[in-house]
Amino acid sequence: LNPALTGVANPLTIDHLIKATNNLTKTLTLWAQNGEISNPAAETEALVDSLAELALHYYVQENRGDAAIEEAIGFDILPDISGNQYPQVDLAGWVTVYNEDGTKANADSGNTPNVEPISYPAATLQNVGVEGNNFVLSWVLPSDAAEVPSGGYDIIIDGTDTGNTWRTEQTSVVITGLETDVEHTFQVQTRWLQAEPDLVPLSNELSAISTSADVEPEPEANPYPASILETVQVDGSDFVLNWSLPDGTSSVPSGGYDIIIDGTDTGTDWRTEQTAIVISGLEADVEHTFQIQTRWLQADPDLVPLSNVLTATSTTAVVEPEPVPEPVTYPAAILETVEFNGGDFVLNWSLSGDISEVPSGGYDIIIDGTDTGIQWRTEQSSVVVSGLEADVEHSFQIQTRWLQAEPHQTPISNVLSAMSTPPTVEPITYPEATLQTVEVSGSNFVLTWALPAGTSEVPSGGYDIIIDGTDTGTDWRTEQTSVVISGLATGVEHSFQIQTRWLQAEPDLVPLSNTLSGTIASTVVDTPTEPNPTDPDPDAVEPPSSTGSAVKVFPGAVGFGTETVAGRGGQILKVTNLNDSGSGSLRAAVETSGARTIVFEVGGAINLNSDLRLSNGYCTISGQTAPFPGIMLKGAGVRITSSNILMQHIAIRVGDDGRSADGSADNADAVQIIGSGCNNIVIDHCSWSWAIDENSSAWASNAHDITFSNNIIGEALVASAHTEGSHSKGLLIGGSSNNPKRVAIIGNLFAHNVDRNPQLKGGTSTVIANNIMYNCGDSYSISNMTRNYVTEKTLASYLGNIFVDGPQSASGAYAIKAEANLASGSAFYADDNVNLSRPSYLIKDSAGCKVSSAPLSISDYSPLSSGNVVDSVLAYTGTRPAQRDDVDARLVVEVVNGTGSRKNHSSGLWPSYPQASRDFDQFIPSNPNGDDDGDGYTNIEEVLTAMALQVEGR
Repeated sequence: LNPALTGVANPLTIDHLIKATNNLTKTLTLWAQNGEISNPAAETEALVDSLAELALHYYVQENRGDAAIEEAIGFDILPDISGNQYPQVDLAGWVTVYNEDGTKANADSGNTPNVEPISYPAATLQNVGVEGNNFVLSWVLPSDAAEVPSGGYDIIIDGTDTGNTWRTEQTSVVITGLETDVEHTFQVQTRWLQAEPDLVPLSNELSAISTSADVEPEPEANPYPASILETVQVDGSDFVLNWSLPDGTSSVPSGGYDIIIDGTDTGTDWRTEQTAIVISGLEADVEHTFQIQTRWLQADPDLVPLSNVLTATSTTAVVEPEPVPEPVTYPAAILETVEFNGGDFVLNWSLSGDISEVPSGGYDIIIDGTDTGIQWRTEQSSVVVSGLEADVEHSFQIQTRWLQAEPHQTPISNVLSAMSTPPTVEPITYPEATLQTVEVSGSNFVLTWALPAGTSEVPSGGYDIIIDGTDTGTDWRTEQTSVVISGLATGVEHSFQIQTRWLQAEPDLVPLSNTLSGTIASTVVDTPTEPNPTDPDPDAVEPPSSTGSAVKVFPGAVGFGTETVAGRGGQILKVTNLNDSGSGSLRAAVETSGARTIVFEVGGAINLNSDLRLSNGYCTISGQTAPFPGIMLKGAGVRITSSNILMQHIAIRVGDDGRSADGSADNADAVQIIGSGCNNIVIDHCSWSWAIDENSSAWASNAHDITFSNNIIGEALVASAHTEGSHSKGLLIGGSSNNPKRVAIIGNLFAHNVDRNPQLKGGTSTVIANNIMYNCGDSYSISNMTRNYVTEKTLASYLGNIFVDGPQSASGAYAIKAEANLASGSAFYADDNVNLSRPSYLIKDSAGCKVSSAPLSISDYSPLSSGNVVDSVLAYTGTRPAQRDDVDARLVVEVVNGTGSRKNHSSGLWPSYPQASRDFDQFIPSNPNGDDDGDGYTNIEEVLTAMALQVEGR
């Protein structure tokens, strides 16, 4: 023990540790001032229990004694950094090594005790005998050596250690394969594994020479008997072979028998374990030879002789042709009457003769010579046909459908004709509304109206608002008799009318209301209106809004994390230029800390030199505030590593202009959520295209409550600058561990991406609702990557999604695919999803984890039915649905027409984004962070909402 660390009167010191046990470590001896310790292992182990304030002082002879020390103290001994002095022991600071003089040992000093080296006995090579071409060596250890060498013996031949070639634990060995007529020297090296090789001497050396001799080898009995082919008989066009093994053969050939036909081994074609076989299919009228090859798998093929040869010839048989059956006939129907009733035709028919059976496929109706297929198909013997052109004579026939028959075997019925005469119908009149008042309230118009007295019914389609002679469609449609109109130009008189919407009426049968006008004196938002080739369908259903009472990040927001405050209540930062960085730039506003709302006094393209990094949370980015054409980020994307973020109405088009596949673009996404633990992030009404990796991703540990809503995610580049080669990915949710939870993907358009439309990795939980996936490739929707495999369960709910093939869609691709290697407990639910192009290729559940109830849901959200998804998504997704740029407009048209293609490069695709500017101060209320109407939204958020609705066409 170190005297400096203990108060013991007679502290122990350890001088050295020596002696080998069984040529490894025989005895551990501790020497102390008060005498010898008799049981050093037990005493040392007891000392270790109190090593918190003590230090073990010991020495170890080089390459000796380590195992005993380790066993005694229960820890591993590590060599010091010099490799040849005292070992250093890793005991969390408990054990220290000292020199004999009491100083602490280190890598450069210390005194190794003078310990006599352990010697290991050499073997004595007694004899080297020659037997033919072989050498027989025998040796012994010294008589006082009680132990066999722990590593056995190596043989030194002609001065070279042959290693494990002739290594043995015996004291003799037979050496073969040496050159003949040459004298060879031999020595034996004992292998004591605990010893340094140079501490074990070699044996004495003996020599011998082998002489080559021309010796005829004695013939060996063949242990593998050949078969005896006994008979080859002809049976029609077949050959029947029988054979046996020689008498006394007790075992069946381990590989069975092969058949040799005309000198050719037929291999597995006729291989059998039986002793008989029927051979068919050989050429007739030709003599064929046969032999049997027994297959002893343990034998060389050339050691097993073939059987004897037998021959035989088959004769072509004269086959009588089978009689041709008489064709089956199927009865035709008899069309008995065609009567015109109102606007419909009533057809009645029967089968001919005494046929009592209904045709297995029912009846099709032939109208004017055209088979109408399933439109009027029926199993009855009458049908009512409607919707035919009036004042025209139409012909009718009946086609019976016997599914077992060829179409030409079933004759068509007789023809009957009839003419429809449209009845004279008095036009229905629908009451018009009376616009009673148009009042100005701040920057808004408040309209009220009523139906004529005595009108008991509310219009089935509600009311549309006609502003300045233009029907605004769904923008202001309502079922109430009043509405608040915002966002109209100031200082201009606007006219208003009300259009009642009776869905059963022709539009021209419902007159408009009277006209009233009004003018707003104060300034409100005045965004230029540009022609839009994809104006929203006026009958499209708007995306569903939240049904809860909580204040959302913006009114009607749905998804996870939508209750974040984002930048609410913080400072208002204005983007005043389109520079990459510097004062007034978007980058400067993004990098500012503290709660903030970012608005734009400029519109146009911002060329980014690098990604914008949103590392400070509580931020709202409001692209809807930019004047037309809005904001497009070009050349790079946005990386989010913080929480409480709202980003709206920003186009991000990365592109590969000027890029090469040097690895620098391998993570070039439009939007990346990559901050560990980041949460409460909402990306709404944005457009992403031409990314080199994914268009977007959430790849972060412990991230949660994230929503992607109403975005266009299109044309991720295929053969671009990614080092993996062909790429093109849409949206990826995942990570390496603790993957994102509670992610919502709602109301987005995925177009022309090969994979990840979207892709959910293992351990995630996601709701995917009301999206359109167009022209996708074939990849797993839900998967557990081998490279980043996680053991957490994966949860997903697919609700009301639409899958549509495009020109490059994989014909065998499934819309929703769950990979087999998902972790235990994983579950996905699918309801009201539709594969419009290939309905039978909707779901492939390789994991077997599809469940009957949703494992994850959004409490205040009800998705649209699938029948409303296409019109709604195409009308209201993307950066500015009411003012789409050329790219978004083209993508929507391609989805509608089933055209378009994936893109390799962005060159030549860039839309026009002319620079525009507008003073935003005019829109900022006097108390921007106040809440004048008490609805939970600040006064500046009311302005942002009005601007968002305007660019969304709502």
